[in-house]
Amino acid sequence: MKSFNVSFFKSKAFFTFVIFLFVLLTSSLRAYAQEAYAVLNGSTLTFYYDTEKESREGTKYAMNSGNATPAWRTSANQTNVTSVVFNESFKAARPTTCYNWFSYFTNLTEISGLENL
Repeated sequence: MKSFNVSFFKSKAFFTFVIFLFVLLTSSLRAYAQEAYAVLNGSTLTFYYDTEKESREGTKYAMNSGNATPAWRTSANQTNVTSVVFNESFKAARPTTCYNWFSYFTNLTEISGLENL
């Protein structure tokens, strides 16, 4: 019977291989995790819940929580945003707050997809 060489499992090469596998597996899991976010493209702010955030055109914003003011509520956006869209994918999102989402959006004239909120 052949003896098993345990020195490989104590080597730097094995440790490096294990770290590589860990990083590879956890990064691919994150790539498939859906997330809720908003994208400002021109004067339209669109809310999504999917895995395509990086491929979207425009400025991307994370969702706010609690009483935190959302990052998309800047003074420039408050006057530039004219429409808000809740994409069909947002139907599966579970935002914990809508606090200050559109306060002081003085030129907001249209909100579509409310059934997806």
